[in-house]
Amino acid sequence: MGNLSSSNVTETLETQIQKDPVVIYSKTTCGYCIQAKKLFDNLSIPYVSYELNKLARGHELFRQVHAHTGCPTVPQVFVCGKFVGACRKVLQTLEVLEVLSEELRMAEHLVTYSITGLLLPVGRYSRGRLNFARLPSLL
Repeated sequence: MGNLSSSNVTETLETQIQKDPVVIYSKTTCGYCIQAKKLFDNLSIPYVSYELNKLARGHELFRQVHAHTGCPTVPQVFVCGKFVGACRKVLQTLEVLEVLSEELRMAEHLVTYSITGLLLPVGRYSRGRLNFARLPSLL
């Protein structure tokens, strides 16, 4: 394979981040990358991962990603073509989504029971994360 010119790498980067809804630039040896991908998996959010340490021109691609985002670390996550962050920000966001996802499932469960007239005490079943005052805003 020939070398990619800088413009070809840029085209590759732009194509990659626009092609799929969630794109992660990662390394297989990075614990933070593994953790971020695991959280996406736990939330059943599909993503495409480019393992920079496994790609023939991964180092060159990473330099372009770094130039594009200004972020020198992995993972680097793009959603709908926009850079949303590196490890810490993405992990915090995904953890919030994980909690919200659990709360929404609980809210759905409560609504089902309230329709049948069996409204459950929220604190007892949700470990205090969801309360009646917040229920309407979640629906």
